[in-house]
Amino acid sequence: MHHATGRIAILGLVTLALTAPDLGWAQTTPVASNARPAHTTTSDLDDVRLFQAWMMDSPVTPGFDLEPFFDWDNDDNFNVVSGGARAALWITDAIEAGGQLSFSNLSPAFGDGQSGINDIMAYGRYKLGIADDRLEVSLGATADLPVGKAEVGGETFDFTFFAAGRAHLSNGIDVTANVGIESRETPALDTRENGLLVGAGAIIPMTSEVATVVELQVGTALDYMAASGGLDYELPPGGHLRGALVLGLDNGAPDFGVQFALALPVY
Repeated sequence: MHHATGRIAILGLVTLALTAPDLGWAQTTPVASNARPAHTTTSDLDDVRLFQAWMMDSPVTPGFDLEPFFDWDNDDNFNVVSGGARAALWITDAIEAGGQLSFSNLSPAFGDGQSGINDIMAYGRYKLGIADDRLEVSLGATADLPVGKAEVGGETFDFTFFAAGRAHLSNGIDVTANVGIESRETPALDTRENGLLVGAGAIIPMTSEVATVVELQVGTALDYMAASGGLDYELPPGGHLRGALVLGLDNGAPDFGVQFALALPVY
């Protein structure tokens, strides 16, 4: 039911990529490893995180970031409202780890609604030492710990292994990509589905404080495909006010979603 909309969304992303000016490489300035870089402009786009692929990205940012968030997803069969917080911890110049804890309320089109804690999501990534500072590549993994309520989609042990990269272009745009494998439990069918993950996107600075974030994410295990577009507004002294619209393009994704978040640099 999403095929026509999907073609339009994908065509828009391709057009954006083809019409971006000056796709040459940009030179970046290394940041001292013993201190968190100053959060003054979005010229350092490593501080601007993706929406759909928040965990499956490549930068390792010094410090500890906490991101409270609110999500709303709509489908023909249900509405889901979720709230919680994500965290990212810099361990070394090459290693970042973190996770997500959230609560959801699911309202089906028919029957009683359900509320409960979601599975805890955890991730880690290792940034490869690449001599060219115009390119960042990381390897990582995510895991859902089955501590949540089954009625809101919990009690499943899901995991992914991924590689992610960012290319810093001379026009100031960051192009992002990720690829990996995923394994998802489907309790209703008592099966486990395995598949591929593929994602691409771009982070486009609009002003010194505002960046546009566009993404396309595909997961074949549960027939997930969604496109998203959002804005990231940098707040002094380094926080980020973020919001995005998500459009489902396959049956495994909600028809429509809205995401809001406030990223806070704890230190």
